[in-house]
Amino acid sequence: EEVKTADGKSNEQRKCTVCGYTETRGTDLENHKWNTEFTIDVEPTCTTEGSKSIHCSVCGFTKDSTVIPAKGHEWGEWKTISSPDCDDEGTQERECNVCHTKETNGLAANGHTWEDHYTVDKEATCLTDGSKSIHCSKCDAVKDSEVIPARGSHIPSERQNVKEATPTADGYTGDIFCTECGELLEKGEVIPATQGSLEIVPEIGESAPDILLTEEEKAALEDAVLSEEDKAARDDGANISIVLSVEIADSVSKDDKELTENAISGNYELGEYLELDLKKYIDENEFVITQLSKPITITIAVPDALKADNRQFAVVRLHDGKADLLADTDSDTATITFETDRFSVYAIVYADVKEVTPPPTDTDTPTEPDKPTDTDTPTEPDKPTDTDTPNDTQKPDDQEQPSEKPEDNAPDTGKGTNAAAALAAGIAMCAAALKLRKRK
Repeated sequence: EEVKTADGKSNEQRKCTVCGYTETRGTDLENHKWNTEFTIDVEPTCTTEGSKSIHCSVCGFTKDSTVIPAKGHEWGEWKTISSPDCDDEGTQERECNVCHTKETNGLAANGHTWEDHYTVDKEATCLTDGSKSIHCSKCDAVKDSEVIPARGSHIPSERQNVKEATPTADGYTGDIFCTECGELLEKGEVIPATQGSLEIVPEIGESAPDILLTEEEKAALEDAVLSEEDKAARDDGANISIVLSVEIADSVSKDDKELTENAISGNYELGEYLELDLKKYIDENEFVITQLSKPITITIAVPDALKADNRQFAVVRLHDGKADLLADTDSDTATITFETDRFSVYAIVYADVKEVTPPPTDTDTPTEPDKPTDTDTPTEPDKPTDTDTPNDTQKPDDQEQPSEKPEDNAPDTGKGTNAAAALAAGIAMCAAALKLRKRK
């Protein structure tokens, strides 16, 4: 603040607000020793003014205070922060090299640059519409979208992926695609390898018994029927069928009937006559087989009309004026199994065997009488009656001896053995045992 001295001169005075110290300086210009150059009191900045004045070299008092204009920014180059696109503005920025103040400026959007032709956005297929539109060359924007109509139907191609079958590898008929859209229109099929087929077919006539062939028997039949030439033909693509058929024989010659009666010789009864035939088909060609180079095993079911308890079966083969009695080689009473290599008329024959009472056990078998002791000497045993007296000791009567050996034309497995002879032998043994028991 300004204060006056006693002699009337003006002074400036200031006081410390903290400690109260007072400082005074004179303001009479004529009493100062002024510097000849301005002294900068406040430095100007980029955005604020500064000041300068003439200072007293003694007391520091100033005069002629002058404003120094702000310097203004020293801007660097503009830098793009985000580029503008067709729809959105971009931004740019620059920085003062002195105070580092930053200034941001907008960049105008570019606007779309439209092409002068349509672009297909979705291809039309045979059955589905497509679309097209005008595109901006600088972005993904589109305008003026239009529908491309579907063609309405597929255009089939030639068959693709065709593969010929070989004797060892399957072939393929090939696939058909649409030539326009590539869709699979028809899937091909596998062509089996050119090696032909083989089937074994049992063929059963009306009321005839079933033929029962195991896989092993089928394999044996195949081996017996097919020649090497047949097998080579199958490998080259021929289809082969082996047909084994059985039918009831409608008529049998008088000679065959006599041959049958002689073959069974009263040991078997006649069941029924069958026609057993074997044929081979190679493609459309038929071959009738009457005789094989080696026998095969055939199993037929016993006809229901011939089934009975304790009944044994055999077959008589009638071929080229000769009858052969063939034994049943299995133990199943419901089937007849036999081996043969010829195919013509056969007769099923049977024998009924009655159940035989088993011979006495060891406890019932007569043994030699104990010798009497001196005190127990028995009296002379009673003489047997005429009806109890055997011809020889412990031997059955003559009329109860086993019958003679069966004839040679009986089945060789025992199932067709002379049933009457076996029955007679059993009865004789039982009678002899009973007589010996009476004697004891």
